[in-house]
Amino acid sequence: SKKYKYIEYKIRYVIKKLRKLKTIFPITVLLLSLFCCIAPSKDNIDAIVVWQHYDNGWDVWYSIWDDTKQKWWTPQDTAYFISKMEGDDFDPNIEFGPRDSAIAVWSNQNTGDIYFSKWDSIALQWSKEKAIDEIEGLDIDPDIAYNMDGNAVCIWVNINNDKRSILYSVYDGLNWSEAKILSDKVKNPSLPEISFNYEYGLNAMAVWIDEDKLFYSSFTGIWSEPVEISDGEGDTSNFTILRCGISEYGTVKSVWSYNNEIYYSRDSFPEIIGKIKMPECDNNSKDQLMVVYINENNLWSSFEGDNFSSKFAADSKDNDHRPAVTFLESDRALAVWWSDKHDREIFYSKWDGKWRDAKPIVPRYLEGEDKNPEISSPRRNLPPPTTTPIEESPVPPTTTPAPPVTTTPPPSSPVSPVPTSPSPSSPPITTTPPKEKSILTPISSTFTVSEKIVEIKILVGEYIEGSNRIYDLEIFSDLQNPEWKNVEIIEPPPGWSSEKIENGIRVYGNEPLPINKEIRFRIRVDGEIGDQILIHATDKDHENMGLIISEHVKPDLTVKFIMDPPVPFVGSPVHFGIIITNEGGAEVKESFKVSLTVNGIELYLSTFNEGLEPGESTIISFDWVWEWIGELQIKATVDTENVIEESNEENNSYEITVNNNFTAPDLTITKVYLLKEVYEGDSAMIYIEVSNIGATEASGFTVTLSIFENVYESGVIALRAGEKMNVTYYYTFPDPGVYTFKAIVDPWNIVYESNEENNTKVFNINVKERPLSDLAVSYLKVYYSVVTNEVTQMYLDKADITVKNFGLGDTPKDKFIELSFFLDSPENIIATYIYEDFLMSGEQFNYTYNFNKLPISYGQHTLGVIVDYRDIIVESNEDNNVTQVVFPEQA
Repeated sequence: SKKYKYIEYKIRYVIKKLRKLKTIFPITVLLLSLFCCIAPSKDNIDAIVVWQHYDNGWDVWYSIWDDTKQKWWTPQDTAYFISKMEGDDFDPNIEFGPRDSAIAVWSNQNTGDIYFSKWDSIALQWSKEKAIDEIEGLDIDPDIAYNMDGNAVCIWVNINNDKRSILYSVYDGLNWSEAKILSDKVKNPSLPEISFNYEYGLNAMAVWIDEDKLFYSSFTGIWSEPVEISDGEGDTSNFTILRCGISEYGTVKSVWSYNNEIYYSRDSFPEIIGKIKMPECDNNSKDQLMVVYINENNLWSSFEGDNFSSKFAADSKDNDHRPAVTFLESDRALAVWWSDKHDREIFYSKWDGKWRDAKPIVPRYLEGEDKNPEISSPRRNLPPPTTTPIEESPVPPTTTPAPPVTTTPPPSSPVSPVPTSPSPSSPPITTTPPKEKSILTPISSTFTVSEKIVEIKILVGEYIEGSNRIYDLEIFSDLQNPEWKNVEIIEPPPGWSSEKIENGIRVYGNEPLPINKEIRFRIRVDGEIGDQILIHATDKDHENMGLIISEHVKPDLTVKFIMDPPVPFVGSPVHFGIIITNEGGAEVKESFKVSLTVNGIELYLSTFNEGLEPGESTIISFDWVWEWIGELQIKATVDTENVIEESNEENNSYEITVNNNFTAPDLTITKVYLLKEVYEGDSAMIYIEVSNIGATEASGFTVTLSIFENVYESGVIALRAGEKMNVTYYYTFPDPGVYTFKAIVDPWNIVYESNEENNTKVFNINVKERPLSDLAVSYLKVYYSVVTNEVTQMYLDKADITVKNFGLGDTPKDKFIELSFFLDSPENIIATYIYEDFLMSGEQFNYTYNFNKLPISYGQHTLGVIVDYRDIIVESNEDNNVTQVVFPEQA
């Protein structure tokens, strides 16, 4: 992550009681410290704030609060964008659900839809933004409820053809449901808000303004009928009128603004708790509500644990707008808002019983405009799921008239009268304890560690007028780490002496610490060294001068690389330059390894052992002959074995994507086909269409076709870009069934292609059982003559015959059709005829057989014809092969 090397003054109030050091007590010291990055993890995530940031368009940005370090950060910078999608992004909202997950939602003006992104505290990243649903109209002002089960409900306002509706969608941990209308009875809604009644299950409460009235509805999988909150009049003229919060114990509480008063509702009539506009609220673990709002252009608050007394909270020194608040796990509150200061910036203040001074989230200020922040914190320690029946809605309908809307509740109101608000000129609450004046001295101190040797640097910026000078320093471990067992001085400041003290060491001199001159000394420590060292400063008379907190500065290795050419061709030489920079505050002394990989394949690995001073860079160069084509991830990594302890371990890699497939061919099989149906015993030509869908010519490749253990390979082929051709294979199918073939183009990877994943095609050919023929005589006519001389003699002259194939299959081409003629009995065959062609299904042939006046006895006879007399052809019906006629018809 990028670091910003600048120095900021900050006041640190030390309230810890120091162990076993009777002469030391906690006081407040003005410190000068270096602002540096920390190694982020999920333990550094105590809240996330999202807001709109304008820089050539509105985008959603975020920052993470680390309550231990009291700093805002992201893995990339102090603040960073969640999404850079096309079009303006408005109305961001965020909610934590499971401990390591949060969901941000917002409205995109380009598509008119609600989008979401999911935060992962383990991976420290946001998911790619996606639309919850794509529906007609403009979707605005989304809010989201997200619980520990991973369930979420998002609601928003949809405007379609001048009709406004409240839509909602339910998230099951993987997918969002189709957007639906909450209720047809909603007329002109705005500013919907939603919270879960319980952190387990699917029980939520939504509130919104409709025609200047407040309504609510309960959700348990379906929505209840909307009910008006008694006297809950709202004012839709403000940016944010209505906000609701929820405690871990399921109480939904609503706050809103009307007629310059802040109203609150739980399970009673609305109550006045503050003044003016733009409220938001959240509950602590004791179910006590904190409400923040704007009064006299400053941040004010009302806390339920303080009877909702209205109090000044913080001031950005300019007009303040639209606050949001969340309770941290520690039950401290964190408020954020936007200010007109410096072209609109996001400010924050922390509450730990008192509100602290307002500060910008990004100290150097962001270029551009910022507004509309929302904030949420993870809930770590929640009660387990309960099977207790769900109680009545926190804001049930009532027919009893509500108290009139006044700045002072009527006597019947359950709330005590509102205390008078301080005037705007009243001084803000200070963080300095009301006791003897502390001597504030600007001091900075940092230290570095190398093999248990700690080098400490101290710089006094100035001595406050009237204060004493520092002569004595007592050094010991931070209270968050175990006590040091043994400490010895290695190199004291010039002219200073040292002595061991319990759990630490004391250094002291005859002259005070000089102004604007850095002093250094080194100690050896037997014990754990954390991120801070405590230094108790005293004057010449050993009177307390305050506590100096020395910050651990570490090296921070970052890496980038350049390639020449930036998009290499296969076979071309490539020059790499790996740029390593130490962006930390300490020197790198140990050796470390540097690597470069292409799609996970290690291309280069080297050990760097020359050391790097803070701010110093070095370049490692090498050359390679390029051998890959396609979309490639090229990644450089510094300190691959994590030998160096750094202030930021998350920026040790640099990765780019190179795509050179526009110069490559791309071979694929686009079609496989036959010219006819295939039956058992058939031989058929298989046509395989091969195409080059790439950008350049491919040559020298073959195509293989395999079935069972047989592989058939084509000749060598060449195809220009965009060209295609057929490769054919002749195959005999002996049996019916499904034949599975695999065709591969360029099976030996001769050609470098832009896509090597589309070279194979597996296909089936279904071979059917062959249908049988059915031969029968469809026509038979007999010609005869009679001659009367001394005796009467009959002669058989000829016969006309038609034979037809009535079956669904053809007769075999390799078998002939035999006709046998019999007279009076099938055993008396008098002639045969061979038809040497075949008959397809439905075909027939005609034939006239000449008996050449075969003499027969005078009388009535039968002439018969037998088709396939010797059963050479297998037929579907073997019972219709005999046809016969009687002649003459009468004897």
